Amino acid sequence: MPGPYACIDASFLRSGNHPQTRLNSNSTTLTGRQAVLTGVTGGMGEAILQGLLAAGCHVATIGRDPARLQAVLDRAATAGHTGRATAHMADLADEGQLRAAVAEILALSQGRADVFIHAAGVMEEAAWQDLTTEQMSRLFAVNTLAPMVLCQALADALVATEGQVVFINSSSVQTVRATKTPYTVAKTALKALADSFRVEFNPKGVRTLSVFPGRTGTDMQRRLHEGRGEEFHPELFIQPSDVASTVLHLLQLPRTVEVTEIFMRPMRNWMKPGAAL
Repeated sequence: MPGPYACIDASFLRSGNHPQTRLNSNSTTLTGRQAVLTGVTGGMGEAILQGLLAAGCHVATIGRDPARLQAVLDRAATAGHTGRATAHMADLADEGQLRAAVAEILALSQGRADVFIHAAGVMEEAAWQDLTTEQMSRLFAVNTLAPMVLCQALADALVATEGQVVFINSSSVQTVRATKTPYTVAKTALKALADSFRVEFNPKGVRTLSVFPGRTGTDMQRRLHEGRGEEFHPELFIQPSDVASTVLHLLQLPRTVEVTEIFMRPMRNWMKPGAAL
């Protein structure tokens, strides 16, 4: 029986070609488009940034750590991409800073925004009896409330361009596991947020995609494994570039289709008995 995982033609992932080379004549181009991206100091976010820049997209990144953000932009600059990237400082848990960052971004882009991607995310683990309201508030602030605020601030610009929104979520929304309650609850709320945004903004021409990766070979997974005293083998997991290639492909689909959800899981890790998402 088919599972809940969406099936797409993944040959573009294996071919070694850039995702945009497989587009048909009605596809959406990213060249010259304006994107807003969070989470670029994480593995998936940086991979998405590289893909957007390679496609000729201009990307405004939002983050709170100037040194880490600049290091990511410096690495992108050495790749010789045709797109350009700018850095804008904001703590994702601070609504005022987020709205100020968006105002700055729109002032520089003359009010234009074609794509918003929320790739930022934080995870904390706790047993049920150890949960605190402070912990839940921290996770909701970044994983749920930040994308809500950013979507509100960018909504008019996205409607004007019939733009696209991508939420990088997590496959943890499918299964609640011990100690992952704070993360799962926040990510489940993000799914509901994305679904409600889609219902309201699809009639206005805005496409909304939620991506649900399973375990991915990022620093977040490394820290989790270290905290549990487990060995970390990133080669067994989804690669950040896998997520980025999928997002880039879907952003460039023709305007006749809206892909709403994509679930991804590690191929080799999944085949191990008892392997978790």
